[in-house]
Amino acid sequence: MLVSHLLTSAAKPNGWETCGDPATRKDSFWDTACPASASCCHQWLSPTQGHWGCVDFVDAQCCANGHTACPSGHRCLDRAYELNSNMNVTTCEPLSYDIAAGDMPEASRQPAREVCKPGAHFPESTAVPNVLLIGDSVASGYESFVRDELMGVAQVQLSPWLFSNNPVDGAGEPGYFAMCSEYMLRAPDGTPLRPDVVWFNFGFHSLNENAVRPEYGLRNYESAYEADLDRVTGVLTNWSRDLRHEHSPPTLLFGLTTPMLFSAHVDEVIRRHNDQARAIMGKYGVATVDMHAPIIEQCGEPLERQGCFGDPECWGPHCAPAGYAWLARAVIAPAIRGALERRTGGGAPNSWSRTRSRTRRGERVVAQGVVAATQLLPTHR
Repeated sequence: MLVSHLLTSAAKPNGWETCGDPATRKDSFWDTACPASASCCHQWLSPTQGHWGCVDFVDAQCCANGHTACPSGHRCLDRAYELNSNMNVTTCEPLSYDIAAGDMPEASRQPAREVCKPGAHFPESTAVPNVLLIGDSVASGYESFVRDELMGVAQVQLSPWLFSNNPVDGAGEPGYFAMCSEYMLRAPDGTPLRPDVVWFNFGFHSLNENAVRPEYGLRNYESAYEADLDRVTGVLTNWSRDLRHEHSPPTLLFGLTTPMLFSAHVDEVIRRHNDQARAIMGKYGVATVDMHAPIIEQCGEPLERQGCFGDPECWGPHCAPAGYAWLARAVIAPAIRGALERRTGGGAPNSWSRTRSRTRRGERVVAQGVVAATQLLPTHR
């Protein structure tokens, strides 16, 4: 099959090396590759061969938990999680520390770093525009419905690449995406993504109000949201202006966080974050799309109604497929479709075409539009 040959013969970006045993790895589009400035470590949430991800340490110490790493010269140390005795956390302890001297002072430890997940895994279309969704687990809930709504109009995919039956966290809190944007804005093999529209939203992983004792190693406390979202938006804005986007800079759209219908208090935090997000997007000239108000209008104010769309737990923070399908149809897809139309001067999105000859990674890309997902998914080896 031509697509299969194309994906296994692609050349990685200069300086990027495929993770895994050289004797068994396939060097395909779906295999994680990392630059010389980073290390390959296991990331159990990565669907790539060997479940690899990248971490920005040279000669990193990969931790046995399968998703974190420590800098060179450190060991990974699992210990009880002070906020939940049923969980362990991993810290990094200098190899130079004399274990016989007793427990290391807390101030000398540092959290192990979460390994970055790989980016979107479908080859970009040359027949229709490309849309990249970036967000947490809520985005993984509406992704397939946005794709259905825009089928034939645009190719839609989510970054990071997630297991379809275990879409844990997605891009997580904004601080994690900012740290891992170098990888989530590329295909797994390191090929830079060049989408036409980027829809991003963050919010539900930034609701921990205990800033004194945040979950270890994460910036998921609510007071960090504003600064971290500003950082994310700056990263995406600078990336969108990169000269590698030969046809035109991608259009950025930010989706305001959906409500928490089961807690008026938590929903007040979300509303405050949405106000902060509006100000940040205004600063960078990024359009915002309100996902909060339409759900409130459809389902009622928090605690006024338990659940929605036939799901007693809907928007707490997730919803049944019917709710996500409605959100995609009523809010997200129309906003993306409008952005695509504006890129063509008001014409229909399907009038779009790329003027450049697509020769990325040294191969000729098949201009066949949106290829069926079943044709593109890798065989687990």
